[in-house]
Amino acid sequence: WIAREVPRLHRTIPRRLPAHVEPLTFTLTDISFTLTPREVDVFQGALAAFGPAVEGRGETMPQVEIVDFVGSNLGLYVPSSDRVLLARSTLSTPRTFYGFLAHEIAHRQGADGDAAHRAAIEDIMGRVIAGLLGGA
Repeated sequence: WIAREVPRLHRTIPRRLPAHVEPLTFTLTDISFTLTPREVDVFQGALAAFGPAVEGRGETMPQVEIVDFVGSNLGLYVPSSDRVLLARSTLSTPRTFYGFLAHEIAHRQGADGDAAHRAAIEDIMGRVIAGLLGGA
């Protein structure tokens, strides 16, 4: 997603979200106005690392949005729009954000606890690590 398109400057207000999600989300270009420079770096670094990893699986990178959830939810995959919604708090460290991002993208393969979901997390993270180390 990030490698193919530079997002436009806007705030996205989704039409329909689950009841536990506040409707205000932020796209990449809003981040510099809302998040700290460190959070922006984590977000951009993750998209740069995950794009090739996900595409290497024969998939497209989903749209990733930073949201303020109501309650304790930290991430959500929305299959109908192929979006990953992640709480701002997951941007605290690359390790945290990368873990949640891999987990939510892997929901394309199954629910929490499914063998296919776990295998997808492992494959995605293996590809991200290999990409960061310069390997195939």
